[in-house]
Amino acid sequence: MASSTKTTSSLIMGDVPKSSNGLEHASTGEVPASTASRRFVVFGGGLLVAVLVPLFISLGNWQWNKAAVKESRQTLLDARAADAPIRLAATPVDAESMRYRRVTVRGTFEPQRQILI
Repeated sequence: MASSTKTTSSLIMGDVPKSSNGLEHASTGEVPASTASRRFVVFGGGLLVAVLVPLFISLGNWQWNKAAVKESRQTLLDARAADAPIRLAATPVDAESMRYRRVTVRGTFEPQRQILI
């Protein structure tokens, strides 16, 4: 038990490096290396947070908007799929109004006009 007390007191009252005037760190404007590196870590971490937080917020908003677009597209797809099929005429029709609609077509198969894609 005596040795642990001796060790503790030697740690508490151990040799502390002092400058020539007897002070630990004289106020000459010098900053110890450990304090400077700590400041760099705090500044670098703060800068990293300041850049990443807005980035992550904007990415989250992008995902949110992307989901809203997909939900509206799915609603349109479900509504048009439930409708009765439309008979497609030979005259051109606006492609946007026909999007996601079921259609019926009458015609004949012409193998000479067949294209292999």
